[in-house]
Amino acid sequence: MYVLAVAIRAGSAIVFGVLFGILGLLVSDWTYPGLVAPMWLMVMMVGVFSASAAFIGYLKPEARRSVILAGFFFAVAGGLVGAWLGFWYGEIQYPEGVRNVRFVFSPSLKTPPVFAFINGATLGSTLSGGVYYALRLWRYREL
Repeated sequence: MYVLAVAIRAGSAIVFGVLFGILGLLVSDWTYPGLVAPMWLMVMMVGVFSASAAFIGYLKPEARRSVILAGFFFAVAGGLVGAWLGFWYGEIQYPEGVRNVRFVFSPSLKTPPVFAFINGATLGSTLSGGVYYALRLWRYREL
């Protein structure tokens, strides 16, 4: 029963994390209208947007405010760490692709390095939020 609850929430966090990550990539480009968005801004925005999806996936509105804030902190921290790890993984695996989008927003969202940090942010925020939710579920039986 508890494993199923964590799995369903993790699945929704992964699906919406990728979608929110793409939205974060687009929003980071819209913050610099007519200019070139720096790569650090794109990675940070993707991390925060993917983390918000994981936070919503594991959110329990009836919980205490401190529990909700701790879940938000773990999701955002995991999203930012995952986004940077995904970015560095993309640099290692696709050095020519990352150079093409380092300081310029790529018109193609199918560029492998871009999806490397979107997926890294999604997995990082889902894992950190899921571990926190699973520990609360195991310790306090909060379903």
